[in-house]
Amino acid sequence: MAVLEIKMSFVEDVKKAQDSDFTSQLAQGYFEAEMMEKRERLSEYVEAYRETEDKDSFNAQYLKTLIDVLENEFK
Repeated sequence: MAVLEIKMSFVEDVKKAQDSDFTSQLAQGYFEAEMMEKRERLSEYVEAYRETEDKDSFNAQYLKTLIDVLENEFK
């Protein structure tokens, strides 16, 4: 009986570890996807800011603010 209990306990421990590993991998994948999306958005904002002729316009200042916010997230 004791051997069966030990085996069942071991099986349950392995399942818990796999579930935990899956959850951490899922969270890491989500985090990486979010970061890639933000990097793409940042490069789009930088390109739009470069193409803006009037750097004092509202749109240019807004783009600069968005760029600063995203750059601070990567620090």
